[in-house]
Amino acid sequence: MPKLTKKQRAELAAKLAEEARLAAEAEAKRLKEQRIKIEALKKELAEQKITYGKEEAERLKTEAKANREVEIQHNLELKKIEAEASKTKDWSDFLTCSEIPDPVNTADLNSFVLVQREEVPENSRDIEHIIKTCAQSQRMIKETERQISKLLEEGNQGPDYKNLLGIIKELRLHSLYLLNSYTLNTLRTIDTLLDKKRIFQMNHGAHGVRFAMWVRYPDDKAGDDGVGDIEMDKIGITLSRVPATLQIEGESAGLQIMHVDYDMLSSQSDTLGPYTTIGGVFYIRRLHLPGEAIHTRGYIRRNRKTETQKLTFLRYPNDGVDTPIGDLHVSLKLPENLFITETQPMIGWWNSEKMAWCSDGHREKDTKYDAKTHHLHIKIWRLEPFAVLQPRALDFPYLDWNLMKTEGKESGVVLTLKGSRFEVKIIATSQGVSLLSPAVPGYEGVMSPGHLLLRLKKSGLNLVPTDDDAKFCHKPLKSKTLEEKSCNDLAHVVGVLDISGCRYSSSQEADVALVKIRESCYVLPEPEPEAEPEKVDPNAKPDPEVVKAEAAAKEREELLAIMTKETLEDKKLKGISDDKDGWRTVCVQEDKWMLINASKFHLRNNKPEPAEGCITHLNLSGVIKERYPGKENDLETVPALLKETVKKLLRLVRPLVFH
Repeated sequence: MPKLTKKQRAELAAKLAEEARLAAEAEAKRLKEQRIKIEALKKELAEQKITYGKEEAERLKTEAKANREVEIQHNLELKKIEAEASKTKDWSDFLTCSEIPDPVNTADLNSFVLVQREEVPENSRDIEHIIKTCAQSQRMIKETERQISKLLEEGNQGPDYKNLLGIIKELRLHSLYLLNSYTLNTLRTIDTLLDKKRIFQMNHGAHGVRFAMWVRYPDDKAGDDGVGDIEMDKIGITLSRVPATLQIEGESAGLQIMHVDYDMLSSQSDTLGPYTTIGGVFYIRRLHLPGEAIHTRGYIRRNRKTETQKLTFLRYPNDGVDTPIGDLHVSLKLPENLFITETQPMIGWWNSEKMAWCSDGHREKDTKYDAKTHHLHIKIWRLEPFAVLQPRALDFPYLDWNLMKTEGKESGVVLTLKGSRFEVKIIATSQGVSLLSPAVPGYEGVMSPGHLLLRLKKSGLNLVPTDDDAKFCHKPLKSKTLEEKSCNDLAHVVGVLDISGCRYSSSQEADVALVKIRESCYVLPEPEPEAEPEKVDPNAKPDPEVVKAEAAAKEREELLAIMTKETLEDKKLKGISDDKDGWRTVCVQEDKWMLINASKFHLRNNKPEPAEGCITHLNLSGVIKERYPGKENDLETVPALLKETVKKLLRLVRPLVFH
């Protein structure tokens, strides 16, 4: 290339500068036109929004009026059914002459607690009477828990709910007080209860309480043959290879052994720990024994020092340090209805200093559980309350959930919840709910939703998540108004529509949720034969109007993308859709429902808009009229009690939050 002269270089520079100037002017002009178009589009959209908002408000107002009439009829039908059920229950209670008061009556409940306090004398050593009193308290607690489950079904956690929890706590504390009082009274006269080997042993259990005592004093005449094994046959607990380090004051040793089917320890902590107990709590505690009675000239002189005035539990090991020679082998039988899938379940002990459950107080490698016999063998090196633990958020978030109509004579629906361990299926009918799977002894028969789910929770399958549980499974909460509306509206269309969870629901704002719906008993259509490709004339000229419309639509979409600042990731997500096999995605907000186009739904920016050709509705009934014409008449055939059962079930399992 020949070298340019000074003049040529100046001309070239001037030419390039002019081209750059013209390009900049053209770009500025393009951006100015784009801004004008965006402003015009914004104005157009704003006007459309105002017009649509007025039309929507009027339409929802009309639907609300019609909906109130339906709600009034539904509530009247429910009240009639509940009144008949109440009469039947009152007559049944009268015939049975139950000693247990109705938990609804606060005055009777408080009277029962006062009577329980006075039932057993303070110095009683009648273990039969004490266990009977504890069992009666347990029956009262079960009835109170039924009432609590009803309040939870209604979403009521107000003063009545808290009062019932307080009653349960008071009854449980009193039962523990009675057992500890019996232990102290027994120790005061222990010399009269020792057998020939100078050992006292007793065990007793009934209705959720298992209790045992074991005391050993040295026998100088017989010689010391060691402690050996301690078998408590009535409560199904065996202590083997009892270490010599357990003995104190020469060779004396004493133990109090208890199992209760509740956890009173966790409530002492101000913070919620990551673990929950299942199957109750076991106590093996080392007793501080009083000095032996002195027998002189036909008289018995017993110790009346302060150590006999109150019950004292000793630390074991004394210094709290792990020593391999001090291990205690414990064999026990767990309740048969526990949901334990591991051969080595997590065992934890209560750390009273940290006020939390810890899992370092046993030999993990020596833990064995037989799922067939429900026997657990553990080796512990410290005597503190212990229990089977599991992570608080073990069974959620749910991997998937759906509500499907049951096939057969009985009208009902099946709620399926897919968790990390089980696929739980619960059938809901007008009579109540039943557990279909997993099959576990003790869960046969029909129950109320709250009663079934609280029993499952106590047994280790937690399907009653709370707001606090959401922190452990990193799920954002939805607004209470949205949750309540969703439960109510979904319950009113069961049997007419199948309902399923949407995996994108949790990514929405607190006042927005997504679910999928389709006709119940949907049958997949036969695949249509592939159509022959349309023949296109290569010489045909495109319609100018069509080309112009396509260009305008493309330009509008580009302008909208600029307005919403759509990212490349958003564009990828917009193409994802779960709408197949008859399913359609619907969006619920605090005041309306709408069908949306999942394949075009913008997941990150703005709230969802109705699918093309669709409008918003107050509830799902309006969506049914729009999407499935004629099906709205089927809503009248859904029993009121079935709707109420499903609403309570959804209110408790909270699938919109924990999926």
